[in-house]
Order: sequence, then C-alpha cells, then structure tokens
Amino acid sequence: MAKKSTAARQSNAARRSQTSAKTAGVSLVRTPKAERDATPVSVARTRPTAPVARPSQAQKATRPEPKPEAEAARQQAAKVQAARVARARATQRARAVNVITPEHYSYVLNDLKLIGALALGMFAVILVLHFTLPS
Repeated sequence: MAKKSTAARQSNAARRSQTSAKTAGVSLVRTPKAERDATPVSVARTRPTAPVARPSQAQKATRPEPKPEAEAARQQAAKVQAARVARARATQRARAVNVITPEHYSYVLNDLKLIGALALGMFAVILVLHFTLPS
C-alpha cells in the first residue's frame, strides 16, 4: 500500500473534536432554578437566613450600565464563536471537495458496455462453433 501524502494525513486534523478548546472566562454565577428547587429541606434549614433587600420600583426601572470587562468578554466570546464557525465552514468545504460523485465513474459505464459487447461476441462464436463443427 502506498504511503499517505501529507495532505491526506493532515485532513484528519480537521475532523478532530473542537470541544476541547473551551474558554476559561465562563463561569456559572447563579444555580439553575431546577437545582434550587431540588435542594433538600434539611440543608435549607441549616443555612442562616439573611434579610433580603427588595429593590424599589425606581431601582428596577433603571438598569446598570454594562461593565467594560463584561463587554470585552462578550466581544471575545463572539470572536471565538466566529472563529469556530469559520473553521467549521472551511471543514465542510474541504469535505465537499473530496466527495465522490457519479461523474468520477463515467469511464466505468463505457467499460461495462465494452465487456458486454465482448461477452455477446464470444457467446455468438461459441454457438456458431457448436453447430458448425462436427462432433
């Protein structure tokens, strides 16, 4: 068997999983509602209860300005996502180029026609020889 070319060896690199490159800046701030509701009662009783400050209507209406760090992190995440999408599209294009289509086998149809014609000719020769040669 022939040795694989460099391009063939490197084509497998595009098929590797992309999930290992996760951003380290993402962290869970709040537990999901399902986990909060599933908290055992005994654990909930042992926690010290602190008074909860309710925001007034004026505070609810005004939203705090987004922090520059949060905006920068959001932009960085958008860039990472755009890079992943671009890499995925490039991989799809590379795979589409290597797809085998029926046009790649157009020569086979001509070869099959030639083989069929030769088989019919040989069969005809056998029939003619069978009836013409004395036994």
